[in-house]
Amino acid sequence: MTLTQAINYSKNDYNIRIYRAAWGNKLHGEPYMASWFQSSSSQDWLVRDGSRYVPTLDDQIATDWCIYDFMHNRHTDDGIIVAWHGEVQKIYNTDNILDTSAVLPDLPVVVPSLPGSTWSIKSSPADYPWSDIVYRNGMFVAVATSGENGYVMTSLDGDVWTLQPVLIGTGWSGITYGNGQFVAISSNTSNPNVMTSIDGLLWTARTGVSGFTKQRIAHGNGMFVTVSNSTTITNFVIQTSPDGILWTNRQSVPNDVVANALQGITFGGGLFVATRTNGILTSPNGIDWTVRSVPNGTWRGVAYGNGTYVAVGGSGAVMTSPDAVTWTLQQSPANNNWRSVTFGNGMFVAVAQTGTGNRIMTSPNGITWTLRQSPANNDWQSVTYGNGKFVAVANTGTGNRIMTSP
Repeated sequence: MTLTQAINYSKNDYNIRIYRAAWGNKLHGEPYMASWFQSSSSQDWLVRDGSRYVPTLDDQIATDWCIYDFMHNRHTDDGIIVAWHGEVQKIYNTDNILDTSAVLPDLPVVVPSLPGSTWSIKSSPADYPWSDIVYRNGMFVAVATSGENGYVMTSLDGDVWTLQPVLIGTGWSGITYGNGQFVAISSNTSNPNVMTSIDGLLWTARTGVSGFTKQRIAHGNGMFVTVSNSTTITNFVIQTSPDGILWTNRQSVPNDVVANALQGITFGGGLFVATRTNGILTSPNGIDWTVRSVPNGTWRGVAYGNGTYVAVGGSGAVMTSPDAVTWTLQQSPANNNWRSVTFGNGMFVAVAQTGTGNRIMTSPNGITWTLRQSPANNDWQSVTYGNGKFVAVANTGTGNRIMTSP
């Protein structure tokens, strides 16, 4: 493949950084526009995009600029290398021969912000303990465990929020969407501890199974599934419903699961995956469950994306799995209590309850994580993705219990 032009952009850091670039032809195909995903690759490409250069590698963008020794004249066998050190520009062809005839347009290099890298506070309509958030059907909907004037807030864009005067029950701890409706569940053991809504605005009280402290809820394969953090109800830690109205206790879990309360649940890759202390449960239908052996940890949030399951928890715990069966402990960048994780726009994003200015971390693959600056040291309970942005809610803070990215 012949590359028509090449240019490098270096940032002053530890050493010279070498880049390669091409436009007019893609390395493995036709001309294209870059899409933004992180990559662990050791080489970055810059592609001409109108009046600028943008970094990419086979439709991917690397987490950090790559560092190479300028004296080694790093090059590859499939393109032109450009090393730019201060005011000196050197271009090498595939034979590592300095090419002094190449002409490079003087265009700026634009490095787009990675998804989830920068965050801003949005005004919350009420300082209630917001516990969970979901985006579906063109609407962000969050629920709170208490509130004098309503337990639900909604937003079309994640920026401007409206408190809804929903005063059904109390203790709303989880929300999801499925079967054409939002379904919220409560940690209260008495009814009503379920409510449903078509649009997120008008809600109807439902009768769940009493004596069940519902913690989180997910929907998949035509089934709503809730998990409980109760350790007192023998084997009743999972409930299911096909419609969000009629609920059934499930007892197909061993006693030690009850002793280690369930904390989170997601659906992805054809499986429900629930978290607990030192354990993971999986089910294809929400009814038949299998306990999985995992690294020790107080596992709480769990998400699925890009063929990978990611679970996060207390004391900086992070682990991943390709199939929800075999789990591998990963290195966390901070010893925070990570409460929730989600996936969107090619990125996993986790939020924490603890930490100082660092209660957010992101990863393209669940393995390599980068800390992000959190705009407020609130107790961040839940994060979701929708309408082109990540949105998180907290149960502490003053007028600042919502943050978004970008």
